[in-house]
Amino acid sequence: MRRTTHAILAVLALALLSNSLPAQEPIQMARTPDISPDGKLVAFSYLGDIWVVETIGGKARPVTVHRAHEINPVFSPDGRSIAFSSNRHGSYNVFVIPVDSGKPKQLTFDSANDHVTGWSPDGKAVLFASSRSTSFPPSFELYTVPVEGGMARRVTAAEGREGVFSPKGDRIAYVRGPGAWYRKGYRGSSNDDIWICNADGSNNRQLTTNNVQDNSPMWSADGQSIYYVSECHATPANIVRQSADSTLPPGSVAADTAERPKPQQITHHADDAVRRARISANGQWIVYECGADLWVVSTKDGAAPRKLAIEVHTDDKSNTERVETFTNAHASEFALSADEKYAVLVIHGELFLAHISRLTARCGALRKPT
Repeated sequence: MRRTTHAILAVLALALLSNSLPAQEPIQMARTPDISPDGKLVAFSYLGDIWVVETIGGKARPVTVHRAHEINPVFSPDGRSIAFSSNRHGSYNVFVIPVDSGKPKQLTFDSANDHVTGWSPDGKAVLFASSRSTSFPPSFELYTVPVEGGMARRVTAAEGREGVFSPKGDRIAYVRGPGAWYRKGYRGSSNDDIWICNADGSNNRQLTTNNVQDNSPMWSADGQSIYYVSECHATPANIVRQSADSTLPPGSVAADTAERPKPQQITHHADDAVRRARISANGQWIVYECGADLWVVSTKDGAAPRKLAIEVHTDDKSNTERVETFTNAHASEFALSADEKYAVLVIHGELFLAHISRLTARCGALRKPT
């Protein structure tokens, strides 16, 4: 009886201790998400690393741990690997790593930035956008590189980014347009549109003719529809869907498209715009950025989106504070407080606060004013 009582007290003590610990706040500013082919996992970039979390949210685990910046994770068709872009060797290059983590394999080695956008349906090649072209003015083009290694092959002939293969692998949907900047509510000739081409880059035809920004193209599982992010239903941007066969024939003009029906709206965010949307290979789920959070929505009609509550437990990769010694030569400006006890100095464009007694004693103990 006494042992049972002690065991019960121990369990109660542990329960009280766990309840007294501070709860982990869900993270914000996770970026460039992708969703696994079966819709069960979400990969994203956070604190410069690639992370994976279940689609229901919860505790995320790191896939990469490196001091470099790593973005654009994309699941392979079998869900066992993740392709991503990293600047661990200077510019952003394409890498592949197992979902369970490990040592990544570098696939591209160019001095230009290579941004991963997708995989070929057979899992043998990674699709990426790069500015490695020698054309002027510079623009992004689509390339493929074999997963086993080898030379990258150019796909598009005139501008292309955010490319994704169709389920059968015979077509590529991509974004074409200036794309160097974004302004909410922009209407004009510098907007981006969705285009479709054959897998070899031939037969390019325009899909969207909206006088707004269109990006993040996604294929439905049957290849009959294209989901994408657009402001065609007014600001802010949301996810819409339209037929993949509604491309414009060559030589079409604006008057020929005036009567085209608007795409079907999938999400209805009113405060923040949707960005960077990706669909699962089974066509059932879409993950995207909105505001400071990641969201998931079903492709079923009338489905309500759900914000992901993600926990990340990690340490700093480097010291958040460092000690440096400054001399009079480093200070470009200064100002005294009213009681002449403190001085504010401008050093390398930043403000530092120091006590006068420490300055006269030639002690370099400075701190940034809050």
